[in-house]
Amino acid sequence: MHVRSSDWLKHGHATDTHYHNVVLHVVWEHDGDVSHHPVLELKGRVALSMLQRFEILMQQADPIPCCSRMKGIDDFIWSSWKTRLVAERLETKTAFIHERLKACGYHWEEVCWRMFARYFGVPVNGDAMEDIAVHIPIKILRKHKRNIDQLEALLMGVGTLLEGQFSDDYPLRLQKEYYFLRHKYRLKPVAIPLQFLRMRPIGFPTVRLSMLAMLIHRSSRLFSSILSAQRLADVEAFLDVAVSDYWNTHYVFDQPSPFRPKKLGKHMISHLIINVIVPLLYAYGTHSGEEVLKEKALAWMEQTAREKNRITALWEALGVKHNHAFDSQALLHLQNHYCAQRRCLQCVIGNAILKPA
Repeated sequence: MHVRSSDWLKHGHATDTHYHNVVLHVVWEHDGDVSHHPVLELKGRVALSMLQRFEILMQQADPIPCCSRMKGIDDFIWSSWKTRLVAERLETKTAFIHERLKACGYHWEEVCWRMFARYFGVPVNGDAMEDIAVHIPIKILRKHKRNIDQLEALLMGVGTLLEGQFSDDYPLRLQKEYYFLRHKYRLKPVAIPLQFLRMRPIGFPTVRLSMLAMLIHRSSRLFSSILSAQRLADVEAFLDVAVSDYWNTHYVFDQPSPFRPKKLGKHMISHLIINVIVPLLYAYGTHSGEEVLKEKALAWMEQTAREKNRITALWEALGVKHNHAFDSQALLHLQNHYCAQRRCLQCVIGNAILKPA
């Protein structure tokens, strides 16, 4: 397929033996016979009204090109398109997971640990916290799962948060633990610094690392816990973790703050279900051929609260249904991979709008 038939020569197909078995040359505009193949010209076969609609979409400055034309799109069309979008999004995340699987010898518990670390730190400290997880294999953490001080010492020490002088007993104790464990396991600090700027104190890496340590403290076999969970409520209970006592009155070392119990909130638990639990279940279901796991992943997404952000707000304003995380993930994928790239011809909604009445 070419825009013009003369492209056959421009692209060197006339002398390429791989193209000797071509039986039909499909072009937009037939501007001259350049080969012995039959030519199908599309230019006069596409309705002018469709071309005009397409031109209008391409010239739209709005983030959603068809925003003024999508009223009247059948709910069934939206439903089937959302299902395809979610499948595309999960396939992309499956590829992301398989890259990490290759890096750690297809150890699912290790990949699960790294993904939890990454998404405890997202958006600002995702890379840094995943790097901490890479530097501390899950097998080391399992050996110390009963001692929360040692878990925090490992995570914060490798994350370079235990360097310098302290006055409180707690950081001094962690520092002492870390120096011993660093020597024992030959641990090295991460190269990516943890950031405290541009975030609310509840999102500080100290607080998130304490919660992450508590997650390991409660269950060092994270992936097995996900696989064995029968209900989404079981997963939510598994993720319902709080910080250790010190962090209820601190956000950073040596700087006391008013007492405030800190735990993973509902929003953060939903964030972890959407970005860690569901993708891992879906990826493992794909890897093992267990369709029931993929179905469970999709069902849990439909039971998880919808996401609220700038993109979902755009779609809500247009009256597009947005009831749960399944919907919001579909709309995020649609916006980022179709609307923003003006891929209206590959979009089911775009096709419905372009199709002549």
